[in-house]
This record gives sequence, structure tokens and C-alpha cells, in this order.
Amino acid sequence: MWEAINGERAKAGFSPLAIDGRLVGLARERSDDMVSRGYFSHTTPEGKMVFDFLDARGIYSPYAGENLARTNAEANQAVQLALSGFMNSPTHRKNVLNSHYTHLGIGEATSPEGMKYFTLVFIGAAP
Repeated sequence: MWEAINGERAKAGFSPLAIDGRLVGLARERSDDMVSRGYFSHTTPEGKMVFDFLDARGIYSPYAGENLARTNAEANQAVQLALSGFMNSPTHRKNVLNSHYTHLGIGEATSPEGMKYFTLVFIGAAP
């Protein structure tokens, strides 16, 4: 997924995103939570969003965002389908191609039924 995201950024003339381990951990937790509790949303059942989780971890950035995708496609097609969904959605595309973003964390979890959940967490530095 990281290579696919950076490929889209390169095609649009943007710098690649670096992987940030803190964001990877958060993204994995978000995907795992959606699978374990059976929801698919930027907002948890308690009303928390990615910004709440970033703040709780002491990760402060003037720019932050989250993309979510889910698919029941086979593993060899899941990333491409999720990426296509991101690039065909104006708001998700805007995150992928945001020039302010510098770092990315990617999480993936699979439900017992085979549904794959992807979470991308983006942050950026001030210009």
C-alpha cells in the first residue's frame, strides 16, 4: 500500500511519504478495532476520531488525516481495490495527494469472514 500511495504521489509531482512507526501502530489499532467491534467509520462508537488518538499519543501536527477502506477481495487484489477507491473519492484523493503530508502509517486487519480493513493515517509538518 505504501508503495502504491507513493506511486500516485509521484505521478502527481508530490514528494513520497515516509513511514512513521507511531502512525503504523495507531493505524493498526484502528483497523483492529473496527474488525473486533464490527463497525466501519472514522468515528468510534464512543465518538472518538483519529485526531483524539493522535493527541492521546502526543503526536501533534498542523496537518493530519485518515483514509479508510474495506474490501472482501482476495489478498492479491485488495490493495489495488482500496487504492482505486481512494483515488476515485475526492476527499480520500485529497489526502493521498496533500502536499502538506510528510508521514504515513498503514494498518490492515481481516475479519473472520475475510473482510480486509485498511486504515491510513497521515501527518505533515508545518511549511
